This record gives sequence, structure tokens and C-alpha cells, in this order.
Amino acid sequence: MIKGILLRLALPVCILANIPVIYAQDAHSKGYPSAIFVQLSAEQNRMQAAERAKRYKDLEELNRDAAAVITATKSDFKDHFNYRPVYYFIDTNIDLIKKRSFSGVLMNADGSIAAHAPTSDYLIVYYGFPITQRNEGSLQRGIVIADENEKQLHYSRAGLKNVKKNRKKYTYSSKHFDIDYKPIAGYLNDYLKQ
Repeated sequence: MIKGILLRLALPVCILANIPVIYAQDAHSKGYPSAIFVQLSAEQNRMQAAERAKRYKDLEELNRDAAAVITATKSDFKDHFNYRPVYYFIDTNIDLIKKRSFSGVLMNADGSIAAHAPTSDYLIVYYGFPITQRNEGSLQRGIVIADENEKQLHYSRAGLKNVKKNRKKYTYSSKHFDIDYKPIAGYLNDYLKQ
């Protein structure tokens, strides 16, 4: 009862202040989101720069790093996320995702093309830098949750600080480049279920 009263009082304030809110009880009853689209980084810009500079050893390492991050991300979501169906796309296809042109763009965890992905009511999720930075602190990677129009709904570093070393299957850190992944699927699963 108290929770309901607080929600009724807080919701109008958040709306007036233009603060994005996901009303969990309403979201659950409507089945929102219908799916999660996980954005995977291809490191395309770094690879192109290495190729232009003819740094072929760096290019090989960047390819290995990008593949390792994709593998860790998919393993993390496969083992720690069960709230809604998950589809994957490469970050270079974000413009197609925004246009809802999913044919040949969305993938299942096994890399096959997703045939029946929803065309609305999905969330875009990735581990990386926030779309909008709300404080003056240093910019750090975390979990970013955006709506289907790529409007940031949530950014957090919660759960990333206590990543255990024995979770190697779900983490990755490049030896030479600023490329890494920390598990976010469990946090996302819990966040959406609350």
C-alpha cells in the first residue's frame, strides 16, 4: 500500500521533471519490453584506422578482441538472462535498427538471422559509454539501456565493481587496446524483473 502511494506521488513529479520512468508493475502487465536487442561492438573504426596505417598486427589483434567481446557478451546473456527473448546486432547497423529495418541485421545467439523479432516495444542494451552523461564525473563504461528510439532510459555501473576473476567466460579485457566487457546480463535481468 505504501509502495503504491509513493509511486502515485513520484510518477507525476518524474513526468513534470522529464525523468524517464519505467513503471515496473504496468510494464509487467503489458509485457514490456517484448525483447532485448543487444548491441555488439565490431570495433570497425579502430580496424579501419589500423588498416589505413598498415598496422596489420594491430588489425589481427583488434579482430581477436572484437570476437572475444562478442563471445563473452553472448555467453553472459545465454547464462544470466531469461526475462525476455534476446537478439543481437552489430553496432555498425544501429541506423538500420533505428529505421526498424531488421531483415538480415538481427541475429540469434548462434549467429543465425533472427526470423521473428518484434518490431516495437524492445529495449536496446549494451556495455559501454552512456548516450547522455548526467553528472560531471569521469566517463566510464557501464550498462546502457535505451528504448527503441535510442533514448537512454538507464545507465549504471552497479554490479560491475565486484566482478570475480573466476568469471573469465563472461569478461574480457584486451592486452593492448581499451576494449573490454564486464557481465551485465544478470544485473539487467534483475533490474527488469523488479
